[in-house]
Amino acid sequence: MDLVVSAVVMAHPRRLEAATALRDRHPELDMSIVTDPDPDGPPDALRTARRAWRSVPDHATHLLIVQDDMLLVDDIKDQVYAAAEAMPGQVLCFFTEWGSRSSHALRLATVEGADWVPVIDPYIPTAAHMLPAGIARRLADYAGEVPDDVLLLHFAKQEGMTPYISVPNLA
Repeated sequence: MDLVVSAVVMAHPRRLEAATALRDRHPELDMSIVTDPDPDGPPDALRTARRAWRSVPDHATHLLIVQDDMLLVDDIKDQVYAAAEAMPGQVLCFFTEWGSRSSHALRLATVEGADWVPVIDPYIPTAAHMLPAGIARRLADYAGEVPDDVLLLHFAKQEGMTPYISVPNLA
């Protein structure tokens, strides 16, 4: 089966300019932009994440979700497709915050020459992540009102999945 990665930028309408700039910097990803469906409501990334997860087209095998403030490496498309091919059924993250628990594991993995490190935080970094399309569709309707990164961790644990972070980060 051929891999087809669909890509989306998550943004609040006030940050549409940043989202558009990110999309325009990476035309090779053919990214769409998904905005908060309730921009006047209380801040809640989960609303937009659900909309992003739900946006995966029928023909896609994977969905790449990127938040509007990310800077992606130049060869991100090649990296994303290689990741999807290597671990097609996994939750894959391409960024972790430098002070997170996982970032320390990532540094050690770098020294050892590893390509991936398991997420060890009490959340899954969602600033730049990729999901198998079927997982994205199911996640969009997964019950819970916690932040999107915590919801994704709960879902992954329930499904027996180990989420991974790329070494090095690609965003």
